[in-house]
Amino acid sequence: MEGTLFPVIEIPAIGIQKATGDEVQLGTGNTGYKFIVREDTGDILSCMTDDYKLVQNKEIFDIASPIAEKRDGKLVDWQTYGNGARTMWKWRFNDIKVKIRNNDYINPEIIIKNSYDGTIGVHAMGGAFRLVCSNGMIIGAIIKQFNAKHSIYNKQLDNMEKIIEDTIKMTVEVAKENFSQWAEINIDEKHMISLFKLFPIEMNEFVAQYMMAQKPDTLWDLYNCATNIVSHRMSQSKEATHKVEMSLFPFMKQIAGKA
Repeated sequence: MEGTLFPVIEIPAIGIQKATGDEVQLGTGNTGYKFIVREDTGDILSCMTDDYKLVQNKEIFDIASPIAEKRDGKLVDWQTYGNGARTMWKWRFNDIKVKIRNNDYINPEIIIKNSYDGTIGVHAMGGAFRLVCSNGMIIGAIIKQFNAKHSIYNKQLDNMEKIIEDTIKMTVEVAKENFSQWAEINIDEKHMISLFKLFPIEMNEFVAQYMMAQKPDTLWDLYNCATNIVSHRMSQSKEATHKVEMSLFPFMKQIAGKA
């Protein structure tokens, strides 16, 4: 795990001021770009604009780890990609077992990612997931997620501790209090029709086809289907996506309350 916490530094990108024949003079002015460099190896991870705000892996880990451990979360996986340009950590809350069906349990988890090349922001996703095949495919419900872009103008980056704490808290509490109950609640056609109304009209055909293919039987199944559509089939940059995301959990609780 220590291999994910290597330090990085910013080095200004210097442009060519003048080139005459074989004579080259380096400029001293700001080009508007900077290199993100691994301090331990000297490897360049990316070249970013000056608007990019560097958030160190260690800074994120030092915030998330004690919050997760306070709720008995265990660090179960960590990976780096692209020579360290992207990093992922996963904590699992083993003391909370969510019974889905007989002899079928899952645990709530939180996954946190960071990048030094701008491909992803500081990303946290909490939910209850299960590996279903050897190629890494999972099923499960996303309870809460956020993605904070690495920008000097993004105020979310100044409030990382509260955002991560809220994500972990909601993940643990929702999984513990709701998912086992939802796995016991049967749904029917009217529930799926009501779910369609949460999605933008242009998504209705896909949602209908997806539901027909998945054939959800319980409220837990329905929540799995809905969160999968939102997280994998809808653009995270669109406001409509986040409106659906915010509506799903209250919608499911409303159905559960009437069951």
